[in-house]
Amino acid sequence: MTRPLPHREPAAGDPQALTDFCPGILHAVPAKDGMLMRLRLPGGVLPPATLAAIAELAARHGDGHLDLTARANIQLRGIGPAQLKPMTEGLARAGLLPSASHERIRNILVSPFAGVDPDEHIDLTGLAQALDRALIADAALAQLPAKFAFTLDGGGLGFDPGGADLTLTAVAPDRLHLSLAGQPTGLGTAPDAAVALLIRAAHATLVVAQSHDLPARGRSIGRVPAAYDEFRTGLAAKSCSVPAPRQSAPGFGIVAGTLLPVVPLGRLSSAQALALADAARQFGFDMRLTPWRNLALRGVAAGDLPALTATLASLGLSLDGRDGFAGLAACAGSAGCAAALGDVRHDARRFAESVASTAPTAGWAMHVAGCAKRCAMRGPAVVDLIATQNGYDVLFDGVVALTGLAPDEALAAARTAYRTKALQTP
Repeated sequence: MTRPLPHREPAAGDPQALTDFCPGILHAVPAKDGMLMRLRLPGGVLPPATLAAIAELAARHGDGHLDLTARANIQLRGIGPAQLKPMTEGLARAGLLPSASHERIRNILVSPFAGVDPDEHIDLTGLAQALDRALIADAALAQLPAKFAFTLDGGGLGFDPGGADLTLTAVAPDRLHLSLAGQPTGLGTAPDAAVALLIRAAHATLVVAQSHDLPARGRSIGRVPAAYDEFRTGLAAKSCSVPAPRQSAPGFGIVAGTLLPVVPLGRLSSAQALALADAARQFGFDMRLTPWRNLALRGVAAGDLPALTATLASLGLSLDGRDGFAGLAACAGSAGCAAALGDVRHDARRFAESVASTAPTAGWAMHVAGCAKRCAMRGPAVVDLIATQNGYDVLFDGVVALTGLAPDEALAAARTAYRTKALQTP
């Protein structure tokens, strides 16, 4: 059993405290609604017992919800000062804190279809677990920024990995290509040497960043030609073909035999999470966290599909996206964040209710943000609503179109864009 570890705040002299204010289990950060923790689950692997344990702890010591993130992690909010210790100890007992020093750098995203996608070159689930062990075993890599992220892509269905610092993408059954913050390096490795390459690359980011006085992030190094050349040269890796562009898989529905229910605004109540854990035991499927802020239910028997679909519907989790929440993201808003200038979760739900029963369209995405930091944003959107002191600013395809709108006016503009997108979709 994992020994419970005490909660601690980033202390003076902690290198991560100097550069990151990013939550973890031992690094809870204050918010308007209480303390906030982020749980890393490398590869997104989420056994039913783990989900149930997190749900019970959220109900007992937090606000009773699990927030699913775009990096396939889980956040817990509303933790009071007296609840920090029991929450931390409970998460440690659940096996979610294997390393105090490395807990915030265990950001490893893998396709939620890994192992079930017939078109992938390699199932990289095992590689994610091996990389996690290697990170924890390397004391120097505890210096990585807390937002430093790895993506492992088996080369099948696209899953929009976004801006990971280091990405390995399978281009053949025996070859993986390395990218730095989405920028192809033209270097690669065989699968049995993949962990070693990623560890070397992570060390290289620290060394190159220090020598060029840059943040130790892939995008920072990639923007400076001399730093990028130094990073690439120091890896001593063989050349490799660059992955071909792929369209990302839909974030909901049934894809490659995997059920992807829409989780409204990426928030599961403890009761919903416990029910999903029970369903996983009953129907025998496994679960993965996804970059679409939902869960992938994998290995569902065809005969169980009607009963499981009915169970999901009873929990308010739609497979067809007709609840209006498909592609819709919102930050915590004024209910949970002191910086927010609007109750954006409330307004996002109002939008979803207003378009419910309408079939969502391909490529639809909408973000509702409480301030200019736009914490809900994970990629381009058809519509962005950004709360300001004067009301909502409305962006269409990233371009400011309207400013200072009242909530009802902003939602009306978003509905018009939603319907226009529907008309444009074949």
